[in-house]
Amino acid sequence: MEIASTTFAGAIDVAQLAKTHHLISNATMSLADLVGNLLDCHLEKPSELRISTQWEDSNLSLQYQSYAAKEPFAGLALYNKIMAHPLPSPITQATPTGTQVQLLDQDGNCPAAIGILEHVAVNSMHNNI
Repeated sequence: MEIASTTFAGAIDVAQLAKTHHLISNATMSLADLVGNLLDCHLEKPSELRISTQWEDSNLSLQYQSYAAKEPFAGLALYNKIMAHPLPSPITQATPTGTQVQLLDQDGNCPAAIGILEHVAVNSMHNNI
């Protein structure tokens, strides 16, 4: 059996999407690692199922069917989690109080700190810093 390495129309790389949303720094993470990092759960991928020749059988056992259903379900759960996290944008004077903010790391790839924007009176002694 040959595994296709091409994507299909409408395919989304959830690792790249997570990186775009600044949730991870490495877009080459495996699906299992993404599930662990973003969903805080374990995606079981036992090698005896993953690399078995029984995938070529026309009637898969419930164990194989369950395994096969986990990956697309995990992909959908990841997509929903990522899309619930807004894309970052610069803070302006019009940014409302209560907006969730992120301070990105030196490379601008991952959050170094996350918080909520609050209104603070600016002291002229600090030169608007």
